[in-house]
Amino acid sequence: MHPHTTNLGLVRCKKSSVLDTLRANFGTYTSDIANASQCLIDAERDAQRCDDEIRRLETDIVSLRNQQQRIYRQIDQYRSLLAPIRKLPPEVLGHIFHLICTENSATTEIDCPAVHLSHVCAGWRDLARTTPSLWSRISINLFDPEHDPFRLKSMLTTCLALSYPSPIFLDLTMDEVDVDEFVLQSVMRHCDRWAEVCLNITASHFDKLSPIKGNLPLLHSLTINDLELFEDLDSPESLDCFSLAPRLRAVAIGNTDATTDISTLPWCQISDLKLH
Repeated sequence: MHPHTTNLGLVRCKKSSVLDTLRANFGTYTSDIANASQCLIDAERDAQRCDDEIRRLETDIVSLRNQQQRIYRQIDQYRSLLAPIRKLPPEVLGHIFHLICTENSATTEIDCPAVHLSHVCAGWRDLARTTPSLWSRISINLFDPEHDPFRLKSMLTTCLALSYPSPIFLDLTMDEVDVDEFVLQSVMRHCDRWAEVCLNITASHFDKLSPIKGNLPLLHSLTINDLELFEDLDSPESLDCFSLAPRLRAVAIGNTDATTDISTLPWCQISDLKLH
């Protein structure tokens, strides 16, 4: 055996000399197994401590990032508190709302600006819901059959409830559809608040308006559009339901049938008349 290799098996496997030991010519085995095993245990323990420290630091990083996100949200909230829009008095903001809420309409789609405003924040929701005039302009067109009855009912019920006690400005176009009875009965229950009314409805619907007679204290403008739109239906026999409307001044009547009696309207008080 080579003189320089006789004692290689006795070489201590210290942490600082592991590389040197690996480079040494041990032959087919390591004689100092116990020391090498202890070195392995110590190294694995050190690696575990590093893993534990890494996990702790990663946990701290996640915690710091979460804290940072909370702080960023607070920054956004503080900036929102200082936003120019919050400096507007409620009456000015309400005036802006009125410029937006020109009409709450239901056709094939529901477009209710007052609802959109109330979804911005709690403050705007309170202001919108406590401003009846934002909900008082209602336009419903059911001549197109493609509409959502559930959303229509919800929109109409909400507008009628939140518009109280503001006068109602109603534009109603309605054929014989699945929700026509609901719509007609709903608006009739609030006829004492009708201020301006535009009707484009069938003769059968006119026949159901008799309960509003004598209960139109605020009505000052009445428009009855072209009834020839409903070619298969007769025109109403009479407009007597509008005969007792003390404030009625403006009347516009479209192409009614010659058999329709319009003489019952309060002509002595009407100052703005349009006959088409």
